[in-house]
Amino acid sequence: MKERIRQKARLLSDYFTTNIFLLGIVIAAAWPLLLWTVPYFSKWNWPILGTSYAGYVIAFAFFVFLLLYVVKRIKMLIYGFVLLLFLGLGISTLYGQYGYKDLMKDYFGLVGDLQNQSQLVSVMSSDREPFINAIKLRELINETSVTTRNFAVKAATKHFQDKIDKPSQRKLIQYLSVFKEINSKWVYVADPEGEEYFASPNETIAHFAVDGKFNGDCDDHAILMAASLKFVGAKVRLVRTATHVYPELKITDKTELDKMVNLIRKVVFKQEAYSNSIFYHTDPEGDIWLNFDYTNSYPGGRFLDNDIVGILEF
Repeated sequence: MKERIRQKARLLSDYFTTNIFLLGIVIAAAWPLLLWTVPYFSKWNWPILGTSYAGYVIAFAFFVFLLLYVVKRIKMLIYGFVLLLFLGLGISTLYGQYGYKDLMKDYFGLVGDLQNQSQLVSVMSSDREPFINAIKLRELINETSVTTRNFAVKAATKHFQDKIDKPSQRKLIQYLSVFKEINSKWVYVADPEGEEYFASPNETIAHFAVDGKFNGDCDDHAILMAASLKFVGAKVRLVRTATHVYPELKITDKTELDKMVNLIRKVVFKQEAYSNSIFYHTDPEGDIWLNFDYTNSYPGGRFLDNDIVGILEF
């Protein structure tokens, strides 16, 4: 009796372990498959799918069950492939070549690339509310200032200069260098209660001379970032939500976006952004605007608020 119980326990254990192993493989394959198909769900306007998180869950579950059905029927081939893969990786790791860590890094890099495709925000309506304090903000950002110009030029050439492999990368690297210089030293300080204070770029730069930090709230950051980028040839705009203001950088086209995403993920912010989504907007004219807010430590970080109420271009 005890032996029979032990045999059943072993069978159950073997079955459970085997299916957990297969399920792990299936989930690893289903996740990028889902990310690859999400843009098509949105494009085809399928009910639920591509329009809600519930739709993504339904689609993911479908892919898992579909792949599990297939994998169970060729599980011996799967076991053989995985065994050869791990043996090969083990040997190449011993010789200091492509190894387990490289495989994981490439997998998460693939997921990151697919997430980037899925994070294209719906085309924004051009029918927006008047941008609050637009005149004042425009005046501060367009202000002619030797101090701001000198800061912008130094910020644009301070970081990542050794990463410029082609002349076409130069301006993109300069924009990313400005982002790095400002955001890595930004300390949020709220306005006085009940007041809306806008610091000029010169004023915020003066803070840096005191303690090596830029201080201010979101609109102060947006003003300095936009003014600095404009001084080194970038096209920028400000986006306002109900509770936040942030800058966006104009990207010329999809080709330039791909170059920028590659630089962010795999060259200059690879520690912070390698497998993360890159967030941007597309306007009614098809122009691409990359998030340059301080909400993440890399350009293209997640939007703090998706409910846009105003856009200010220059």
